[in-house]
Amino acid sequence: MRLSKSAKIYIACKPQAATGGPELLHQLVAKLNQSGLNARMFYLKKMDDPIHSNYKKYVNEYVFEIEDHSDNVLIVPETRTFELNKYKSIQKIIWWQSVDNYYASRNRFKNRLLAALGLRKAFNVENPKDNIAITDHLVQSKYAELHLNKYGIGNWNYLTDYIREDFITKSNKLSITEKENIVLYNPRKGKKFTQKIIDTHPEIKWVPLKNLTPAEVADRIASAKVYIDFGNHPGRDRFPREAAVLYNCVITGRRGAAKNGIDIPIDNEFKFEDDVQLIKQIGNKIKECIENYEVKVKQFESYRTLIKNQEENFEEEIRAFFSK
Repeated sequence: MRLSKSAKIYIACKPQAATGGPELLHQLVAKLNQSGLNARMFYLKKMDDPIHSNYKKYVNEYVFEIEDHSDNVLIVPETRTFELNKYKSIQKIIWWQSVDNYYASRNRFKNRLLAALGLRKAFNVENPKDNIAITDHLVQSKYAELHLNKYGIGNWNYLTDYIREDFITKSNKLSITEKENIVLYNPRKGKKFTQKIIDTHPEIKWVPLKNLTPAEVADRIASAKVYIDFGNHPGRDRFPREAAVLYNCVITGRRGAAKNGIDIPIDNEFKFEDDVQLIKQIGNKIKECIENYEVKVKQFESYRTLIKNQEENFEEEIRAFFSK
């Protein structure tokens, strides 16, 4: 993407939102500004303080309105593609952080109702010609790349992400001798199947990752030996990476981004279908990771190295895309 010297890059985001997607949007603004470009958070609703406290380290300047000029760029996550129709001249980019969330957002009752009334139109990935012109697409995962390819969309580039520096710092100081026989899980993802595993194996100490600050998440993960995730994996989720970098054995399902070996590059022995007939086998693998932890955790060394290099890779992707 060729940018003029006066170009302004706007990153659209809901205010005061604190999940993985919004954090990534704030990280992008920070990295763009560090690289000498002119980027601003574009908050989609006015309020006195739209920056969540978790993200004040990334940005301190923002706008509620943008300049619709052909030199400028508007980047929206896949859940907010309908915002693009409000502007005529600005260069438009969709950042596919998640595949599944795109469909969930498009199918919400409010969005479907507004679309039916002609008041809100989301990008139609199944029929790219039935859309306003999109300058480029950015993909956070191999899963997103495959999804766009499926519908003949080829003007995409990689812009992945990275986990918070606190996790890397903690990883470098962590002693695995202090680990406890704890298995972590995300109660918001793959809840029904995960609960079946938990109910079948009461002998395992299960600890949910919920209602925690980022620092508390890091402390909790650092104390555990295993993290399981049978969610839908709409992109390169953060919990599996945070768990792996803090020396957890990671066990996942095979849905979404977990299906391929690029987004979650762990040995196949740690990936299972969501099949009740495999629950005993999953439990045995979890117990093997606990009982033979010091051996099994070494199988994630290449994954840990990759995770630690992701911030540098992210910076390289920014340079490559915004200077091409």
